[in-house]
Amino acid sequence: MRAYVGQALIPAAVGTALGVLAGHLLAVPVLAETEEAYGTSSLTVAPWVDLTVTAGVLGLVAATVWVSAWRGGRMRTVDALAVGRSPSAGRGRRAARTAGCRCRSRSPWV
Repeated sequence: MRAYVGQALIPAAVGTALGVLAGHLLAVPVLAETEEAYGTSSLTVAPWVDLTVTAGVLGLVAATVWVSAWRGGRMRTVDALAVGRSPSAGRGRRAARTAGCRCRSRSPWV
């Protein structure tokens, strides 16, 4: 179970770090304009905001993966594979119609 949590946290940590960096880069011009408009001293994003966002996102990812892994660990292997493979009938058809897909499949599941 820990391996699955670790596998999910690696890309989540990279995405979170890139998101925080992008947020800072996008916030700089906005804060500069606000600084100029109100005549205040330099405005920055507080470090506790970055830490809270990072901890919250990684905590949410870890909890979601842990629940999924815990549920999968309680099932027999055959049942866990079957649950992951067989979508319910009609699933995704509305999205395909909205996207304009006119493809036909031999599978009754698509």
